[in-house]
Amino acid sequence: MSKAMQAANRNDSLRELLHTLETDSGLDLDKQPELKRTLAALRHQLDSTVEWKDFTTYFEQTNGQFLQRLKHLHPTLTANELRYLSLVYINLSSKEITLLLNITPEYCKKKKQQVARKMGLTDPRTLYAYLTGSEVMG
Repeated sequence: MSKAMQAANRNDSLRELLHTLETDSGLDLDKQPELKRTLAALRHQLDSTVEWKDFTTYFEQTNGQFLQRLKHLHPTLTANELRYLSLVYINLSSKEITLLLNITPEYCKKKKQQVARKMGLTDPRTLYAYLTGSEVMG
């Protein structure tokens, strides 16, 4: 988990740097194709799933029954939704989740509502309690 949070913080800093270079620096990237390609490669690297593979492997080893039970109770959940729910389950804040998933705070809120609704919960605020409750925990 610590490694994933370090990666999220690193990625957040890189996103800010990219944004500054692309919008606030006054650089004309169309006149600097090499820099434009480098920035595009860096942005692509931010979307890499290497850290997620490590996190997923560790999470499944330590919480395998949770994921299996959740998949059994809610077979229509997608891999991305399970990833999101894993982060909610370990009690990360919305800000931490947005950094790790590379999403906006608004999308994080919307994702929580969508997933809760898909799971049949009437109030998204009960999502964490549901995930840590006896029904999912078995």
